[in-house]
Amino acid sequence: MSPDEVPLPRTPVTQYSLSEPAESLGVERRLETAFAKYVQVWLWSILVGAATSETVSFLGVIGPKWGPAGIGLVAISFTGALAALAALLLLARFFGGYLLPVFFGEVEPAAAELRTAANRLKQSLNLIIFALAMRMLLAVAELALTTVLGAFRD
Repeated sequence: MSPDEVPLPRTPVTQYSLSEPAESLGVERRLETAFAKYVQVWLWSILVGAATSETVSFLGVIGPKWGPAGIGLVAISFTGALAALAALLLLARFFGGYLLPVFFGEVEPAAAELRTAANRLKQSLNLIIFALAMRMLLAVAELALTTVLGAFRD
């Protein structure tokens, strides 16, 4: 038998409840449950940090120095800031509708609630990526305006 044909050992995938009392769980299950909660909070906090930094990055845009040409910059900035704020709103709904009840209410979420929570995280990530694209477009547009308007001033 070649090394490519060696069967991989199969380990059963077990599903644990995140809200079972700690006394009824074994040590291994308690560790896995705690790790699952840690990962959820970790993902949420990364997305909150990204959305917050994106929102703040749009505050530094100064459109009036470009005159009428700055209207496009303001529109790009406004669109990106709205996307970042919408991502924060979705993350706040995830926090209040899923994380708090699971962590402190010891409530077992239903399958529909899990899908809703996952969709909120996915939508917020998409909005953060869109806001990042708007920020990059804004930087390119500012560079273009500096180059074009700078050539006319000389």
